[in-house]
Amino acid sequence: MNKLDVQNAILNAMTPYLDDDQLYQLKNTLIEQLYGMNIVEEETRLSVVVIKNVLLNI
Repeated sequence: MNKLDVQNAILNAMTPYLDDDQLYQLKNTLIEQLYGMNIVEEETRLSVVVIKNVLLNI
C-alpha cells in the first residue's frame, strides 16, 4: 500500500459523511500534510507463545 492508496482509502471511507466540497478539501489537506512523507507497509510475522503448556497463536 503506497501513499496514494492510503489517501484513497481515507477518502472512500469518508465519502458517505462528507459533501463534495468537504471531500475536495480533505483530499487537498491529505496531499499537503503527507507531502514528503514515505508510507511503508509493515510486515509482521505470526508469533507463537506457549503458556503453561497451552499453545496460543498470536
